[in-house]
Amino acid sequence: MSTRHLLIFAPLLVMNAAAQTTNVGSSLLEYSGTQNTNGWSYGYYNRSSDGDATYSGIEFQLMPGNGSSYAVGGNPPWTSIGNGLDAHPNSTASGGEHWVVRRYTVGAGESGAFDINWLLRKSNPNCGDGVTGYLFHNGTQVDSATIAFNDSTGVFRKASIPTVNVGDTIDLMLSPNDPGNDGCDGSQFMMDLNRINTYPGLATTTQFANSVTDFGNNTNGWTYGYYDITANGAPDAGDFIPFNSSSWNGSMWDLNPAASGPWTEVTVAGGHPNGTNSAPGAEQWVTRRYTIQPGEDGDVMVEWDVAKGSPSGGGTSVHILWNGVEVGSTGVRGSDTLGFSGKLALADLEVGDTIDIALAPQGLDAQLFGSGDNGDGSDGSLFSMRLYSIPEPAAGLLAFASAGLLLMRRRR
Repeated sequence: MSTRHLLIFAPLLVMNAAAQTTNVGSSLLEYSGTQNTNGWSYGYYNRSSDGDATYSGIEFQLMPGNGSSYAVGGNPPWTSIGNGLDAHPNSTASGGEHWVVRRYTVGAGESGAFDINWLLRKSNPNCGDGVTGYLFHNGTQVDSATIAFNDSTGVFRKASIPTVNVGDTIDLMLSPNDPGNDGCDGSQFMMDLNRINTYPGLATTTQFANSVTDFGNNTNGWTYGYYDITANGAPDAGDFIPFNSSSWNGSMWDLNPAASGPWTEVTVAGGHPNGTNSAPGAEQWVTRRYTIQPGEDGDVMVEWDVAKGSPSGGGTSVHILWNGVEVGSTGVRGSDTLGFSGKLALADLEVGDTIDIALAPQGLDAQLFGSGDNGDGSDGSLFSMRLYSIPEPAAGLLAFASAGLLLMRRRR
């Protein structure tokens, strides 16, 4: 499965399968009511007063703030940034065409090649002409996307910049589609900035476990079960519940073979979690567990995939747990049949340690915005995991890389 999106937040810890990255800035997590905090500033571009109507970066103007939000003021103009997500551009009908801007200034130690992941969606989908998002590097446009007035799902995009230096500016801008109409243009926009790192020693790995090719009846180091979130809360060591032998039908694991809830199932390449909407009204994260065998201890690379099996429902997510403690997570929306790939390095595993990949009924929006669907409608998904040993010569590099993975955020 190819990687379509790469999204890195403190609770997500998602790694690109080709190159590891370190998150250096998140407009969602690092939002501040004070300008120039954590490298972020908040402003606007007055396109109406720009003679050539072409943004070059020098036209960026800081917006006044009140300690929690920013606005040009007047109502109109409606030019404002309310928090880490919400904002509103302005049109000529309200006093001038204003594009609102979240700006990140690259700090010391953050230069390099960047992957930038950004989101644009309508928060008021009731009317209007839609909005457009623009991404600029030092005043040069590198990406853009336009969405319709009723698009509350929006777009999730990734742009790559091969060279970013200290002091460079990255601007994410929100504009009205119709320069003369800003009605209902309230929208959400945010971005994550991720520096691409290369660790040559980590490329030399040997696969020793594959959830697809090893799949079976508790064989090859694998066991299958679930976490009952309703009964026990967030996963913890000792909460894993293995399927009993009657749940194995010769080709898959199914907590209830009677074709009714709970829908807690594991197949060779996929599975289905159970939601609170299905009997017995319990949220259950269906899980593949691998136990480290003799000769497999040491430094390990975990690689995983997740995608929806059908383009509907509220989305799902996978959670990577080491001895019952979550170390990584990736969510997909209900329509995402392409999905995500992730990669995570873990140091000094011991024989008997467990690595779980658990499929949950909450999707990407739950991870991003803290609200999601606990129901399991159309939640059948593909999810798999592979484990690789990292040889001793890479151990020094792993110590550095692992620290980067587990402490993704660097605050200034």
